Amino acid sequence: MNIALLDDLMSDAEYLNNLIQQCAYENNISLKTSIYTDVSEFFKDIEKYDFSAVFIDILMPGTNGIDLARKIREINKSVPIIFVTTEKSFALEGYDVHAFDYIIKPAPPSRITDILKRLNDTVNEYTITINKNHTVINIPASSLIYAEARGHNVYIHTNSATYKVYMSFKDFIDLLPDNKSFFVYSRGALVNFENVISISNDTLIMNNGINLHISRSKVSEIKTSYADYIFKKTRRVTL
Repeated sequence: MNIALLDDLMSDAEYLNNLIQQCAYENNISLKTSIYTDVSEFFKDIEKYDFSAVFIDILMPGTNGIDLARKIREINKSVPIIFVTTEKSFALEGYDVHAFDYIIKPAPPSRITDILKRLNDTVNEYTITINKNHTVINIPASSLIYAEARGHNVYIHTNSATYKVYMSFKDFIDLLPDNKSFFVYSRGALVNFENVISISNDTLIMNNGINLHISRSKVSEIKTSYADYIFKKTRRVTL
């Protein structure tokens, strides 16, 4: 993994870096880290290097970690962002940038280890394998935004492309990982909660700018399931 650490205080960045390196070594996780105390230098490099994750200090002089994360999302919609903060109140402010996790200073090694293991799983994440025009394509499950059945085809919409595949909707669902992030929001249509920004009335607002209409019979169920999904993500924050 290639991890960026963004903090205006070199001492804090070095402390976190040492902790990350120690936990990675103890758990046989291969990674390298880059420390940035200058925001402009980080944004020069983010387009050159394929970062596996970015750790951001929320409270920095003259700027705000949430705003920096929004700028990152304009460039990269999927890189995991981990906020580092002393303020518990910030834990709910990062939903619109889909924060991967939050670290409350000072973080115990167990928290860092948990995050690194999940990041490592993300880098080596579950892929959906499809056959299109006699070509095998592996799609990272997290990149799937939504999918819809039309006739005998399934249209798979990801954050980089749309794939038209000849298969039944049921067969497509069987390809998905067994977790709670995928939900059928309408007949023959499925959404990935990981890429939902919010739900407004009967509309799913997605992080790629698309709005998806929820069928009337599914509105209550999907709101409950999405709230449960968000709750489980929030519960990872050490309070």
